[in-house]
Order: sequence, then structure tokens, then C-alpha cells
Amino acid sequence: MQESYPLDELTHYIRDIAARKIIGDVILSEESGKAFKKWRTIFQVAQKDLSERMGVSPSVLSDYERGRRRNPGTKFMRTFVESLLNIDIERGGAKLAELSRMELPPPGVILSMRELSIPVKIGTLFQVTNSLQLIGPSSPEDSIFGYTAIDSVKAILYFKGDEFIRLFGATAKRALIFTNVTHGRSPLVAIRVFPFKPSAMIIHGPAELDPIALEIAKRENIPLGLSKMPSSEDLLKTLGDLEIVEKASPKAEPTADKG
Repeated sequence: MQESYPLDELTHYIRDIAARKIIGDVILSEESGKAFKKWRTIFQVAQKDLSERMGVSPSVLSDYERGRRRNPGTKFMRTFVESLLNIDIERGGAKLAELSRMELPPPGVILSMRELSIPVKIGTLFQVTNSLQLIGPSSPEDSIFGYTAIDSVKAILYFKGDEFIRLFGATAKRALIFTNVTHGRSPLVAIRVFPFKPSAMIIHGPAELDPIALEIAKRENIPLGLSKMPSSEDLLKTLGDLEIVEKASPKAEPTADKG
């Protein structure tokens, strides 16, 4: 029996990738009805079961698939996609993983992965995660647009070199947060050899950072913080406050032109 993955942050991210693909295909298709039917068939969901999940009559879904109804609204599209994905997740998520074209890592490697709706300053990231700033950003305005939290030990055990691309989500302008760290050298070495560099890094676990790790961060010009949160669970909880704190932070007043 296929292993079922929990609907964690990583699954949310993969689900978003799949949803965009389905919606884009239906919208761009010359015959949206055939596209609706194609995706229902790919996910192996009976028309009756899908319409029931969507809260519409089977005849409505049939009309769309046969082209008797056209121009589905935003609500119908969203409900169609969400219903397909929810059914697949309940079955174990096989089609979702296949559609996203990425093999899901063992549970517990990626602890949290999120794209932010607004840019969050790196200083705000350090503040919220109670991180001692070891290397600051080049500018106070330097920001991230997402973050990924990783169990350092499990990442080393399960990720091959080229698989670290999974950590970067939709954008490389993000923070990588490594938990369960003993000295801090391994995460920085991994970033050193990988072609993509994060906009910021946070290390959680050691009382102080390995000098070589700190030197690598300096050479790569990566803003680096050492989180002093009591536990990785506490650290993950605080990450949910990033956008709230950023929105509440005072904005710099524009400088008046001198005539």
C-alpha cells in the first residue's frame, strides 16, 4: 500500500503547483470541456463523485464537459480543482506528486515551506525568530519572499546534492532555516557548493556557530542569524508571524525634495 503524506507545508506548496497547472490548462484550452474531462480522468474520479464533492448536480458538470456550458466562473474553477486535489490527497497523494513532478522527501525533512504574500525584511526575520545577527544584510531594505525550514540532519541523510533545489520553492529570494544543528558547518558547506544561494539563513541548535561556517557565510555574503528560540517547534510557530510583524512595523518617511 502506498504511503500517505500529511498535508503539511510542503504538500501545500506542491498542491499549489498542481492547481496552477490544471487551471492554466483549462483556461488556455480551445475546448475547456475536454480539458475538464481530461483532468477528471487523470485523477480517476467518477463524474458523480466529483460533482458531489463540488456541491453541484452531475448534470452541471456533464454540461461543462460536453461543451453545453462555457466560460466557467472563478468559483467553479476553484471548486473543481480543490475537489480533485482533496480527493487525491485522501487517497494518498499519488497523482499530486506525479503532477508536481517532484518526489516527496521522507516526512520530517522539510518542516515548513511558504511563499509570503508581501516582502519581509531580513531584519524582521531575525527579530521574529529571536536570532542573533551574525552577518547582516547589505541594506536594511533587503527582503525575502518566502522561507523553508529544514531538519538539518535528515536533509544530509536523504538529500543528494542536486536535490537541494527543492528547498528554494517558487523563488530563490527566500530564507533557509536549518534546525537540529550541532555546529553549523554542514548546512553552510551544502550552500557553499550549491549554485543557488538563499537571501538569508538562520541556524537553530548550537550555542555558537562553527567559525568555518561563519567564514563561509561571509564569503558568500549571506545574511546569517543564530536563533535562540527554546525549541524548533517554537521557532516554526514564530515564522507564521512574519507578515503580521512586517505590516505592523513603522515605515520610513519619504525624504522631502529640497528645492
